[in-house]
Amino acid sequence: MCSATDYKIKSIGGMCILIQMWAWERCTTLAPKRTPPIMENKPLGHRWLRRGNQHIGNDDLIVFRRKLDMMKRHEFVWEPYPATVMSMLPPICLVGSVAWCVMVPLICFHVVEWH
Repeated sequence: MCSATDYKIKSIGGMCILIQMWAWERCTTLAPKRTPPIMENKPLGHRWLRRGNQHIGNDDLIVFRRKLDMMKRHEFVWEPYPATVMSMLPPICLVGSVAWCVMVPLICFHVVEWH
């Protein structure tokens, strides 16, 4: 996975299903056209197992890089989890939740940006 960001690399391999589900939840341009509803008492990723959902069956990084490069700000979900999911989590999962959505400076050598 680490080599996937290198533009000389043409394909990706390994266990990418968790990254794929995270991307479908967060990036509307990458998700299947039909987003299934969240099911009670099931893991969030379970909803993507339904028949009829498109599956990313190839490893063409060029296509995904192009889609990510062309994304607009409104095409990305900027929240940790929706309220419906948060209400189903046990209390132990909410420890430290006040720090999940903070705006902090990101320092990278000579550049400081707020994220």
